[in-house]
Amino acid sequence: MNNDDFYKGPPNQNELREITQSGKFNFYKTFGLPKNANQSQIKLKYKELAKLHHPDRNGSPEEMAKINNAYKVLSNPRLRYVYDNYVVSDSLGNTYATNFGGGGGNGGNPIDEETMAAIAEQLKDLLTGLMSQPFYNISLFCQKSPTFLRPFKATYYNFSSLFTGLSYRLLSVSAKERCYRYVYEKIQKYKLSQAARDLILYMLPTLAGYPIYLASQMDILSKGTYSWSYHLQQHGLKGLYYGFFFYLIKVSLENLLYGAIELLQKHSLDQYIRNTNSKFWRYTSYFSSNIICKAILVTLFTYPIHSLEIVYQSMNLLDSSTNFFKVVSNSSQNGGFLKRYLNFTKLWYNTNSIYKIYNGYVPYFIYSILP
Repeated sequence: MNNDDFYKGPPNQNELREITQSGKFNFYKTFGLPKNANQSQIKLKYKELAKLHHPDRNGSPEEMAKINNAYKVLSNPRLRYVYDNYVVSDSLGNTYATNFGGGGGNGGNPIDEETMAAIAEQLKDLLTGLMSQPFYNISLFCQKSPTFLRPFKATYYNFSSLFTGLSYRLLSVSAKERCYRYVYEKIQKYKLSQAARDLILYMLPTLAGYPIYLASQMDILSKGTYSWSYHLQQHGLKGLYYGFFFYLIKVSLENLLYGAIELLQKHSLDQYIRNTNSKFWRYTSYFSSNIICKAILVTLFTYPIHSLEIVYQSMNLLDSSTNFFKVVSNSSQNGGFLKRYLNFTKLWYNTNSIYKIYNGYVPYFIYSILP
């Protein structure tokens, strides 16, 4: 029988059962072969693996069973066709049938492991966003309020507003990840120092993701009523980066603090191993490895900058008629953007108490420790 002389169509239940009962693993990965490997390569690889893992040669019976099951499917043209087109083995080891849409035929292209992993990652991001977005939004509402606002007793927001901005947030994360992968591939062609590579891989994705992040902020603060067509008409492209200076400082400080805590964790653990009687290094090692303790330390330092960022974005794009904004504008007429940021920072901290600066800290902290 010729290798191509078989029925190319949807499988029956017996064929699916025979494949799925052969094992919950990827047959091609077991053989270390690509999907387009020919029968000669499969047969040769089977003999090689059989010699290596045969129980008579002190091999593993479980591994030999996997090899036999994989060969049973891949050496049979019809079963291999069904496996390639109608069965998926994902990274979790689950083997199941797919591609039964349409009116017969080949049933479309199979969903590969990479696609399944991407879908799973997107669903994870969505569920995480649904859990954490309300706490982040409450934090923003507290900071935007001109007076001190009790986070969990406020009537300023309603249920629907707690999930505003989630789509922008997910899009921003996706844009940064895609930009990172693209830039990473491109810079491999150039001979750059590690410091230069790290700087490029840090700055370009951050620049790419910020406009969408800003869209999320404005969508939340305006409760979904902000018009981006009006925004571009009024502010132009430079309006896409309002508050970027504060955002960059906040994110950089977060990374710096987490890096410092990680170094402290390694050092304290090393010291505790050398001196197990030391309570100081024991507790230092514990607190530096505890996710809640790390989040408290980092957010206590970064939240004031986060507050500045929110108020700056809000006053520039939503409340530019306020007296505070006019004072900042008048004091910065003869300086550049840096002087504007510095004047804003000085006036903001001089006119607000520590309670107002940290208003909304608790929901922001909860948001930071959620997965």
